[in-house]
This record gives sequence, C-alpha cells and structure tokens, in this order.
Amino acid sequence: MKVEQGQKNEVAILKIMGWIRPNEIEDFSKAIKKSGLVKIVLDLSKFEYLNSSGLGRMVALHSSFDLKGGGIKIANASDKIKRLFRITHLDEIIEFYDSVDAAVRFFQKEAQKENKTGSKS
Repeated sequence: MKVEQGQKNEVAILKIMGWIRPNEIEDFSKAIKKSGLVKIVLDLSKFEYLNSSGLGRMVALHSSFDLKGGGIKIANASDKIKRLFRITHLDEIIEFYDSVDAAVRFFQKEAQKENKTGSKS
C-alpha cells in the first residue's frame, strides 16, 4: 500500500494505491488520521483490493469522524470496490463520488449549510 496525501481547504485527500494487506491496517489508519482533519476523501483510482479488515477499519474511522462533523467519502472507486460496499450495505454509510472534486464539493456544501443553520445537518 502506498498513500499520497493532499488537502483542499478543510478536507484531507488521500490517494490509496495498491491494496491494504492485513499487516498494514494500522498504517492505513495512521495515514488517514495523520492530517488531523475529520473530513476525508479517499481517492481509490489506483486501489486494487479491500479485504474485510480494511473495510471494517474504514467504516470505524468514518463513524468516528462523523461524530466530529466529518466523515469519509470515496472517489474514483472501481466497480469491484463499489460492489463490495453494495453487497455489505455499507454504501448506505459511506458515500461514493465519481471524482475527488465532487466529494470535496459535498463537504464544502455541507459546511455552508452548517454555517447558515449553526449546526450539523
């Protein structure tokens, strides 16, 4: 697994390449938490495989960030990865976008709504 990190406004963007081996689950978590941000976009355009441990960790991290007003959005996922989320019904928890920009825009629109209402929607 290789991770490239970037940031757009208050959104961390992580491009995950390869696949997450069982012995890399902690490294995956650390890479996501490293930015210190709670709004995360995972660019999976170069991602090959996700096992149940990686899937479980991704959902746990999303839930923890969601409680802090953020979450994880997935961009550029293959049909295989989307199917895995659909089969497990986890696509109801973590949203998919066709591009990193679309996922970032979602977070920005959400932040604008929060600023208008003064609370998380």
